Amino acid sequence: MVLIIGGAWQGKTEFAKRLLQIEDADICNIERQQEKTDADICNVERQQEKTDADVCRVKRKTSAVENNPALRGIPDSIRAIAHYEQWIRMQYEAKADPVEELHRLLDRNSAVCLIADEVGRGVVPINRRERAARDVIGRTLVEAAKMAEQVYRVTCGIGERIK
Repeated sequence: MVLIIGGAWQGKTEFAKRLLQIEDADICNIERQQEKTDADICNVERQQEKTDADVCRVKRKTSAVENNPALRGIPDSIRAIAHYEQWIRMQYEAKADPVEELHRLLDRNSAVCLIADEVGRGVVPINRRERAARDVIGRTLVEAAKMAEQVYRVTCGIGERIK
């Protein structure tokens, strides 16, 4: 497993594509979408590319995710997961153990590349729940780094290998 971390909009996904020689179709992009709705829904959309490559976009709408749809929505054949920190947040909000879910993911696909925004820097959230989620994301990324064969920090599109 490869872990790529860095600040928002620092070129992590493009770096991963160059490093692993993969294309957009090889990346599952997990996006958190804040929508003004009371529905607790997680939609998993699959898009068929002309090459029949699996692409998934997990759209998170409000709070809890039931029955681990984020995990179910990631095909085993996927080479990289972008915005992995949002996947951790969804697991946490669904009352699942993100570290346990990480182990399950790696049991299914040990060669996956996890791409995550670093959330431990900057302003500490006032909201207690947001602080707790940020702590869980940090602890899960620490575990991911321990298990990773390679860890890169990306700044301005330049990757520095730190493990």
